[in-house]
This record gives sequence, C-alpha cells and structure tokens, in this order.
Amino acid sequence: MNVQKTPAVARFLGVLGGMGPLATADFLAKLVAVRPAQSDQAHLPVLVWGDCEVPDRTAALAGLGPSPLPALLAGARFLDAFGVGAICMPCNTAHYWMDELRQACEAPWIDMIQACVSGIRQVQPAVRSVGVLTTAGAAAVDLYPRALRHAGLHAVTPTPQAMARWVTPGIELVKAHRLTEAAQLLVCAADELRECGAEVTLLGCTEIPVALASAMAAEPQRFIDATSALAWAAHAHFEAQARPVGAPAW
Repeated sequence: MNVQKTPAVARFLGVLGGMGPLATADFLAKLVAVRPAQSDQAHLPVLVWGDCEVPDRTAALAGLGPSPLPALLAGARFLDAFGVGAICMPCNTAHYWMDELRQACEAPWIDMIQACVSGIRQVQPAVRSVGVLTTAGAAAVDLYPRALRHAGLHAVTPTPQAMARWVTPGIELVKAHRLTEAAQLLVCAADELRECGAEVTLLGCTEIPVALASAMAAEPQRFIDATSALAWAAHAHFEAQARPVGAPAW
C-alpha cells in the first residue's frame, strides 16, 4: 500500500476492529464520550479496519478453527502503512497474538489488557479481588488472571459450569443482537462472581459491556469495562503526544 505518511495522518488512531462489529461500534462511541471536545474538529481522528470475517479467536485457541493471526496481521499492516500514530484492538481475546502484531508494525500499540488492569489500580486502588468475565478462549490462555496477578490482584473466575451456562451463551447472544437475553445470563455470571468474593467484575470481552450497559449505569463501581479503559488509554496516548515537552497532563 503506497500512502504518503504525513503529520496529519499520524494524528489518527488506527482501530483493528470487527471483532465483533457491535463491539467495535461500542468502542468508537466510548472513544467519543471520553474526549472533552466541544466541536467535531476536537475529536480524535480514527481509521477503522473493521474485518468481521476474522476467524473466531476462541475456536482457534481451542484448536477447533483456523488461526486469526493472518487476518489480524493484514489489518494491522494496512493501518501501519497508512501511518497512524497508534493502533488499538477492541477485542480482548485477540490480544493473545499481541506480540506478533507489535513485531509487524512500526506504530505503537495501545494494549487493552494493560490499560484495563492499570485502570483498576488507578480508579479503585483499594480493590484486591477482581472477578473476570471473558471468553472461553481468553480464559483458557489465562489472559486477564495473569495480568491481574502481575499487578498484585486476585482473579475470581467463573466455574466451568458458569461459563457453559451463562458466559459463553451470553456472548453469543450479543453477537446475534439479542441483548436483553444476553444481559439476563451475564448478570447471573456476575452475581456468582460477587458471591465468590469479587469486589468488582472486569468485563473482559467487548461484547459483554454492550449487554450490561444498564447494569453498569445502575452500579458503576461494581464493573470495570475494558472497552472504556481502552478508550481512555487511546485518548491519553494522543494527549501525551500533543503536549509540549514538560507540559502537565490534562
């Protein structure tokens, strides 16, 4: 791809999306919401690669489907060739392949997993026990529990029965745009995590906060939304790039 990289292009955030389409739209809405803008021109320019045909990440991790990595690399290289200032990926499970994606690009990556775990420490520093709702694929590779342990936090994860009964079907219902039914299942999973000692529940699949929007509004201190954490991290990254050397953070 022949694109002339310019300072104007470097102001763009590249979004490796489509996993799934509704989750990507939710991220873009949250990116707008965190920006203290009074006009269109004050928002963050974005370039979205929305490939909804990326192979299923959970199936791949279970050895039941093709790897999504070639498709992820194609999108990442497109965004990198365009010259975006940074790339993010609003799909938690796909972060399993983050090392390969970083190596393929010159642009820096904004890591959703790290943004979310860092956000817990900053926003709720007294929390020690974190419930984790994520895909079966992300759970199988210990994606969030490992990051939480590294930050000194204890992860409370659903039982295999809860994953099969509530979490996986709930995520599938969001992808089918059956949000009310999805919310009913996912709330049950979150309730069980709280009963098992979780002080907060991390929504570590980008489909989950779409379904639990009402629950999050009703109990904002109970949930950690990884999608919102990524939006804040993207905003902060570009604010830092725009500030003169030595200027205070916004």
